[in-house]
Amino acid sequence: MTDGTTATVETSLPERLERVGIVAGATLLLALPMGVVGSLLVARGWPAWAAAIPVLGPGLAVGVLAATDRIPVSYGQIWSFSLSSWFVTLLLLQASGSNSLTAERSVVLGAWAVGLLVGAVVASRGWLHDRLL
Repeated sequence: MTDGTTATVETSLPERLERVGIVAGATLLLALPMGVVGSLLVARGWPAWAAAIPVLGPGLAVGVLAATDRIPVSYGQIWSFSLSSWFVTLLLLQASGSNSLTAERSVVLGAWAVGLLVGAVVASRGWLHDRLL
């Protein structure tokens, strides 16, 4: 109990561990579609540690915001978005006859942008979540 000036919310250990799992899971899941950009940066001469920042950073931020209920996104939507956008991006790169390390930057960024758009539509509709998760 506090002295009345500040209110603290006690959370249980399982609740804390669940939040840590959401942050870790979102970081790893969102690294899938962001990995395309990371591999492009490494191919352009960036050191691996510097390319890891744009790969892991968005997932870490989304994970923290989702775990603290600051954004209206469920963990299932993070799964749906990550897997579908990653899969569509790789399909488009394969269809173009290249991969993310050897393709031109415009091809990689175009495939990535389309993949992110498809992932956002799939996650917002709940299609993948309802069928697989």
